[in-house]
Amino acid sequence: MFVRKFLAWAATAPAAERAPAAASLARALLDGDLPKDEEYEAGVALAVLADDSSPVVRRAIALEIAHRADAPRQIIVALAADQPDVSIPILQFSPALGDADLIDAAIIGGDSVHAAISQRARLSASVCAALMEIAAFESVVSLIDNAGADLPATALLRAFERFPQDAQVREALLARADLEPALRARLVQATASSLHSFIVNCGWMAGERAARVTREAQESSFVIVAGCSASQTAREGKNAGIVRFLRETGQLTAGLLLRTLLSGERGLFDASLAELSGVGLDRAAGLISNHNDGGFAALFIRAGLPAALLPVFQFALTALAQGADQDEFADGGVQRSLVERVLQWCEKAELDGPQPVLGLLRRLYAEAARHEAREFSAWLARAEVMEALDSGCGHVSSVSAITGQSAKALLTRQSAAEIGEIAVARALNLAA
Repeated sequence: MFVRKFLAWAATAPAAERAPAAASLARALLDGDLPKDEEYEAGVALAVLADDSSPVVRRAIALEIAHRADAPRQIIVALAADQPDVSIPILQFSPALGDADLIDAAIIGGDSVHAAISQRARLSASVCAALMEIAAFESVVSLIDNAGADLPATALLRAFERFPQDAQVREALLARADLEPALRARLVQATASSLHSFIVNCGWMAGERAARVTREAQESSFVIVAGCSASQTAREGKNAGIVRFLRETGQLTAGLLLRTLLSGERGLFDASLAELSGVGLDRAAGLISNHNDGGFAALFIRAGLPAALLPVFQFALTALAQGADQDEFADGGVQRSLVERVLQWCEKAELDGPQPVLGLLRRLYAEAARHEAREFSAWLARAEVMEALDSGCGHVSSVSAITGQSAKALLTRQSAAEIGEIAVARALNLAA
C-alpha cells in the first residue's frame, strides 16, 4: 500500500522532491527496513524511478546504491549506461559491475567514463588492457598511478607506445617499482631524446657535444637499470629483455659494453655477449670467466666487436676479477678505481690502433670522479645535518656554510654546458 501511494505521489511531484525520496526508497530497500510483503513492490518502484525522465532523480539513486554490492543488478547496469553525470558514480565505485560490464562501458563511453573506470579500487588485467587501448592520456596516467589496477607488462608497454613523448605518462611509468627493465630502458631513451632537444634549443651546447653527453648519460642509465633488475629476476636470461632492446635499437656498442664492465656489471656484459654471438648464456659466461684464453677471443670476435679492443676488455675483466676497491660513492655507476687501473694498463701496453678508447676511458674516469665528488659533498651535508640534529643544535655550522659557499662558487664558475652535463646525468639517473 505504501509503495503504491509513493508511486502515485511521484507521478506529480517535482524532480527536486522526487530525487531525495528515490534515494530514501533505495536505502530502505537495501537496508531491509521495509515490510517483507512490500519489498517486491519497492523494487519495482525503484526500477521505475531509475528510468525517471529527470537525471537529477537517476543520479540520486546512483549515488545511493553505487557502493552497495547487494544493489539490484538490472538497475546498476541501466544506470551505468546512462549519461555521464549519472553513470560515473556507478562506474567508479559499484562492486556489482563485472569485467564485461566495465569493458563495454569503456568502449561506448567517452573521456569522463574512462576516467571514472581508471580510478576504481580494483581493476582486472583485462579491463586495464582495454582502457590502455582507447583511453586519453589523462585516464592512462590515472590508471598507471592506481595501486589497485592489475597492470600487466604488455599494458604498461602499450601506454608508452601510445604516448612516447608525453612527460606525464613517462613520469607515471617510471614511478612504478614493477616496471620491466626493457621498458625502463625505453623510457630512459625517450627522456634522453627530450633532454637533448631541450639542451640544444637552450643553446647550452652545440649539437654534437649534446649528442655525446646525452648518449653517455643514457648508457650509464642503461647499466643502472640492469643492475637494479638483477636482484628481481633469475640469473638465466635476467637481462635478456634490456639486451634485446639495446641490440634492436643499435645501442649495444663496444662503448656501452666497456662502460658495463667498468661499472662492475658482469651479468649485463655476459648477457650482451651471449646475445651478440648467439652463444648460450652459460657457455658465454664460462668463456668470459677465462678471458685470457683463446675461447674468449673467439667469442669476442664472433660477437662482432673490434679485435683491436680485445686487450682492453681483457684488462677490464682482469681488474674486475681481481676485485678493485669498491668505490663508496659509485652508486651503480662507473667505478673510478676500475677505470684508473684499466687506463694505466692501456697506457703502459702502448696499444696499437684504438686511440679513441683512451679518450673514452679518460672521459669515464672524469665522469666517475665528478660523480664521486658530488656524492661525497652531499654525504657531508647529510652527515652534518644528522650531527646537528643529534646534538640538538638549531643553527647551521661553519662547515655547512663553507660547503654551501663552495658549491655556489663552483656553480658560478661552471659554464652552461657543464651545468647541462650535470642536469642530463642526474635526470637520466632518476629515470633509471
